[in-house]
Amino acid sequence: MLSALPAGGYQGTASGVTDAKTRSAIKAFQKSKGLKADGKASGATLKAIVAGYLGLEDTTLSQDIVPVTHGCEGHFDDDMTKDGLQPDDRRLEIFFFDWEIKPAPPGKTSQAGSSQYPAWRDALVETRDFEHHGIHVQIIDARQKAVPFAETTLSGPTQASAVADEHGFVSFFGLVAGDYAVTATLRGHQIGNYKIKYPTAKTLPAYQAMSSSDGDAANPLANAANALGVGGPL
Repeated sequence: MLSALPAGGYQGTASGVTDAKTRSAIKAFQKSKGLKADGKASGATLKAIVAGYLGLEDTTLSQDIVPVTHGCEGHFDDDMTKDGLQPDDRRLEIFFFDWEIKPAPPGKTSQAGSSQYPAWRDALVETRDFEHHGIHVQIIDARQKAVPFAETTLSGPTQASAVADEHGFVSFFGLVAGDYAVTATLRGHQIGNYKIKYPTAKTLPAYQAMSSSDGDAANPLANAANALGVGGPL
């Protein structure tokens, strides 16, 4: 939200870590609203941030639209996605944005085999795909400390490379299903090598100790145990 607010001044992609850059943006916002500039997004500051964001164009519905949510239990959408991945079979939440819902929902939820659901699908005017297949990885060392700016390579059906941010986080997007290997190096020394089968809906902690033959007594980076924290799909 701060990155979207003119008074926030947050630059770049939010890491999810309350670091110096985030605190600086919070302070700038607080000053713009006459609040105590302590860099903490809580209480009145959080309320002001949310209110400011929802005041931006295209962040809220017009006042004459009242969305209605409806839960669908069971296997409703089991078609393969365009990326070749099998969708999750978890609860499906439907949002209706129309003056009248036809046919009307049978209750608060629809059970498997609902006759109304196919009719709602047939009435669709436009479908937008919000799938965003990827993994989010944090490079950490044997002491469970983040390794900033590690050079990270993804090998598998999709090939990619990126440099971790100042907190050791790196993301890869546009993945297709298959077996992958994530390798991290820092200043030419390998500090991580982890295999993962994608997709996964889990956050997987990974730890692999390097053998003594891989190390260099004069270089703690080459001798350190290596670890990769691998997140699930984004």
